Amino acid sequence: GMGSYVATGVAQLDYPVIMGVTLVSAVGFLVLNTLADILLAVIDPRVRLG
Repeated sequence: GMGSYVATGVAQLDYPVIMGVTLVSAVGFLVLNTLADILLAVIDPRVRLG
């Protein structure tokens, strides 16, 4: 899977693989955190966005 792909990329100093996985991980992290913030605002009426 992705773990062995990343490990191979790091071992071979394959920079496009390392940058691609870092980018995908960062975007996923941002999307999930934004979704969690929005869901918290929907679930808890005391929390406001902005």
